[in-house]
Amino acid sequence: MSVKQKTLKVGVVCPTPIEYSICCKGLQLDEERYLADRLCAFRSEKGLAVAAIQAGPGKRPCISAAQLLVEQNYGDVIIDTGTAGALNPELAVGDIVCGDHVYDYDNFGGQNFSSSSGERIALTLLTELTAKGRELLTAFISQIESESKGRFFIGGIAGGEKDVNNSNLRNEIFTATHALACTWESFAVIKTADRNGAYGFSLRVISDLASEGMEEEYKKNCEKVLNLIMPVLEKFLFEKWLSRLLNFLNKKSADKALRDYDR
Repeated sequence: MSVKQKTLKVGVVCPTPIEYSICCKGLQLDEERYLADRLCAFRSEKGLAVAAIQAGPGKRPCISAAQLLVEQNYGDVIIDTGTAGALNPELAVGDIVCGDHVYDYDNFGGQNFSSSSGERIALTLLTELTAKGRELLTAFISQIESESKGRFFIGGIAGGEKDVNNSNLRNEIFTATHALACTWESFAVIKTADRNGAYGFSLRVISDLASEGMEEEYKKNCEKVLNLIMPVLEKFLFEKWLSRLLNFLNKKSADKALRDYDR
């Protein structure tokens, strides 16, 4: 018995205007309109429909933007994207970070994070990949790195509404979370996706080293690194890497695993 193919509906949350505009260019979104006073852009191809939303920086705007995407039926997968500061000293400007889990570091008080932290940690779809799915993700990463579009890292992302603009704070958060990078919005977006039964995916690019020169580094590098990451996201979506990955998840629910997409 054949299974009717569905359209995968993906929402992309872009916190700032420049992240949104470069996302629209990189993903080749060709239709733009307002949804609930939020500027959105769209692209649909066979089996895939993508909507990007200009959310506004910070947790609350991105929570409401992610929720709006879900309510507008773009909630199979919710993607958190944009720039990030490097927490891990091995990272450099232009490196790409794909989050498998995200932390809420606001008011964390220096405590260590663990799997028991409950509401302070949210998981992305990467944590549910089978061995075959991890192989497929590795193939995607190898292709990106072979095309010289930046180094690719998978790990934790720490989210919180404070500028990590000095080495003491950076080291404190890194020691507590062992996260690769920090953003304002990642935890909010991924947690909202999870609470709506959607898969969350976080793809960020390093714009600064989260130290005393953070503001100047961000201004200098923001546009350049966003132009690096958005074509990577376009390939991930429209060359069916995401839809193929969704066939290789540990969760067996037919409704959530979306098994009826092209492999």
